[in-house]
Amino acid sequence: MVKHLLTESHRFIGRWHVLGHEHEALPGELTYDPEMGLRLEVVGLFGGFPGSMREGDPYERHPVILGSTSKHQITLFNCAQVNQQINIPGVGSTTFRAVFAVVGTQADGADLPTVDEMVVRIPLLDAWHPVSGLGMQMTQTPEMRLEEYATSYTPPSTIEADLPWGQIRIVPAANFHHSNSTVDRTASITEWLDVSIVLTAEESIDVILNERISPLVDLATLLTSYPAQITYLGLQAQVVGLDDEPIGMRETMDVLFQPSFAGTPAPAKVDEGRFLLPPNADDCPKTEELLTRWFACRDRLKRSMDMLFGMERSPRGTYTEVRFLTLCHAAEAMHRDQPLPQERWSKQEYKVLQASALGAVADEEAKAFLKEQLKYAKDLTLRDRLRALRDMALEADADPPVISDAVLARIVKARNNLTHSSTKDLARIEDSPDLYYLAQYVVWLMRACFLIELGLTREQVTARVRASDQFRWLQKSFTVDDA
Repeated sequence: MVKHLLTESHRFIGRWHVLGHEHEALPGELTYDPEMGLRLEVVGLFGGFPGSMREGDPYERHPVILGSTSKHQITLFNCAQVNQQINIPGVGSTTFRAVFAVVGTQADGADLPTVDEMVVRIPLLDAWHPVSGLGMQMTQTPEMRLEEYATSYTPPSTIEADLPWGQIRIVPAANFHHSNSTVDRTASITEWLDVSIVLTAEESIDVILNERISPLVDLATLLTSYPAQITYLGLQAQVVGLDDEPIGMRETMDVLFQPSFAGTPAPAKVDEGRFLLPPNADDCPKTEELLTRWFACRDRLKRSMDMLFGMERSPRGTYTEVRFLTLCHAAEAMHRDQPLPQERWSKQEYKVLQASALGAVADEEAKAFLKEQLKYAKDLTLRDRLRALRDMALEADADPPVISDAVLARIVKARNNLTHSSTKDLARIEDSPDLYYLAQYVVWLMRACFLIELGLTREQVTARVRASDQFRWLQKSFTVDDA
């Protein structure tokens, strides 16, 4: 069965109908484009002239649209009309956008399908965790038989990580290709990693994407310093017989969905020297341990993880100011979810200090003013939180410091200007290039914190950050003197 990759365009011509109206199917074409997503155009109108148009709503919405082609059964989920043409005496066309398409089945209800096993491909994991002989080319003499080489090939063992909700298996796979030339015989091996996720209980597609697959993409992004991307998602379902009983086989259903879920494509050629944590490094934990720690970390740091890596896969053209403010919010959220002090003083210490300060003021009006000002004095500021994260993840006595107090002060000043300035004060707001550099410092601060979550020490994290060509470029482009 040919896999429908998320990085390629696809076209399905067939007949389509809404749930419960299989006898009113319309001819039409479904197209998938990696940039634009899913688009269905049918000839005619589902259910005739739509009642919603008579009520003043020009848009039709359907939880499910079912399709049949010569090769596939297809289910479209969360469909919304985006265009409609009506010709007299009533023939027209309708165009829909869909969030998900499942190729290989027709749903019997409006809910998203639930499954307990899936296969996903994240090509950056192939580069980060290479299997033996990836892309190796071999030329054989006519006397050598390809079968002799093929049978001697031993794929690496499967990596398994047990998690509270199931198991992740990283399974090496390979394709063999050969050419029987009269001059020589050329054989090639293409190897990759299939990530199989087996759940202890069935979950719907949206939960699988958000809670199981998205963290894997984020981990690949962290380890490689490249934006990772899903290129394939297949759902494994139990095959049932005519009596609705399982018959011991499982079928694969390919899923197509809007590209914002898939992530941003990485360059075709990956520079391994850019990896933040190479797999062969002495301080790199085993892959099983990385997966276990990463998903445990997500349970606690979901907010900051989603905001940080969401910026990595966000649509092109995000405003610099929006990106910077979102990252500042992510860093503050990360601090709040860490086992770090969240106030300057304990409740009892604060009461003592407050009473002492108020007791030193005789004027009642001044005392009331001071009491109001002291109300939030025990709360930590953004600068306090950034410093605490830095001291948690990086060596405090590093010389020179990896991220200096001056840089943190510049980040706080820029955040305050953007958040609190009026329109007439826009001239004081940081220039976009400076905001980009400051945002990158926040990114590196959070990356360092996530490396701590993966089990590295502060000394190891400091060495990893310092060794990064990207970080050295950042320091050169935006020096401490500039801050």
